[in-house]
Amino acid sequence: MLVCKDRYEINKKNSINLKRQQHQQQSDGSSSDTSTGSESIESRGHLYFRWIYDNRVSLLLWKNFKLKIRHPWRSLFWIIVPCIFSVIMVLIRSAAEQRSIDQITIFPSHSIDDDFILMGLTEKHILYAPKSNHTDGIMKKYEENTYSSTIIGFNNESELISYYLQKNSDQICCAIIFDESISYQQNSSEIGFKLRFPFIPIYLHHDFSVTRLVELTWKTAKQWPKYSKSGPRSAKNSYGGPPDYFGNGFLFVQHEISRAIANYLDPKTEEFYDKIRLFVQRYPFPPYQQSNFLFYLQIIFPLNYVLSFLSIVLELTRDVVEEKELLVIFK
Repeated sequence: MLVCKDRYEINKKNSINLKRQQHQQQSDGSSSDTSTGSESIESRGHLYFRWIYDNRVSLLLWKNFKLKIRHPWRSLFWIIVPCIFSVIMVLIRSAAEQRSIDQITIFPSHSIDDDFILMGLTEKHILYAPKSNHTDGIMKKYEENTYSSTIIGFNNESELISYYLQKNSDQICCAIIFDESISYQQNSSEIGFKLRFPFIPIYLHHDFSVTRLVELTWKTAKQWPKYSKSGPRSAKNSYGGPPDYFGNGFLFVQHEISRAIANYLDPKTEEFYDKIRLFVQRYPFPPYQQSNFLFYLQIIFPLNYVLSFLSIVLELTRDVVEEKELLVIFK
């Protein structure tokens, strides 16, 4: 009986120990699962922040988002300002006057000889280069046809420019530069030339003002004006408007030089030129919708755009400067 009793107690202890071991294994497994889950969550968070840190654009957006939350009124101001300027553009569009022009715009014609009389070109000097038998003969014909007071020749273009820079430009109408080939081509009927007029147009020499600075060049590098309107350019000016090739004598000198070359090469052409009279006229303009909104939009829109985001740029610059100062302080 004692042996059976001892065996019973031993078996009981073994079963208790076995249950303890199973319970401990279960607890160890659950704790390992918990630790594994927490480690996976931490690793995911680490990867997320690591991705933000590696992606500079995302990091910048996240940083700006945090700054916007800290300064709600400033963020609201940044949103409202562009909206206000957009409303201003809409108001300008609604206030712009629009008128329909149903008829073709036709400009009056003007004689090129009127240009010669109005501008007083006979009182101004004409320069030309290079000097040769041919160019001297051509300019002599020009002087006879136009009754010009003073015609001065130079050996080359450099001497002509030096003379112009030293003299009073108000007394010089223009310079005529012939092709260099005219000096050694004796019987050539193709004679090329270039007209060089002063930088400031003649009609502005005594009427200079800041508002007319846009007219101080000949704009030879452009085919179209910088700001175009819906209607004809300089609609009230039948001569064509700035730079005014007619009013500065360009067309007259061009015509008379061509005439002098023809008379020099063939004296019989004098009778032909005496019978004709040349007129200049602007091209007619078709019907159009007259509205200055697009013209003003080209000027106002860039300024409007800059003012809309100027405050944002200034605030961001200030934030960057403050961050740099803090980094220096903590270092």
